[in-house]
Amino acid sequence: MSAAGHTPGPWTYPGGTGNFVGGPDRIRVADVGGMERSPEERQANARLIAAAPDLLAACKSVLDSVPFASYRGDGELEECEGRLRFAILKAEGGVK
Repeated sequence: MSAAGHTPGPWTYPGGTGNFVGGPDRIRVADVGGMERSPEERQANARLIAAAPDLLAACKSVLDSVPFASYRGDGELEECEGRLRFAILKAEGGVK
């Protein structure tokens, strides 16, 4: 487990008929099986899960790089900042 509390990336989805997302050394991170879902939906879920560590890092990078405070009063940017912060909180277990 990493300092972030989850299996460190990169996470990968082997594709094909695979029903899991793997971490380093192909350790299973998430199982996306479940016959109640179509193969296409399971594959889409697996791709999204595999991208999660990269998406979290991208959200944090944007917050670190964009001077949101200098754009106070711009409702669109304030909403964007709020959505980034909420996504990070949710990913890190602060929101359920």
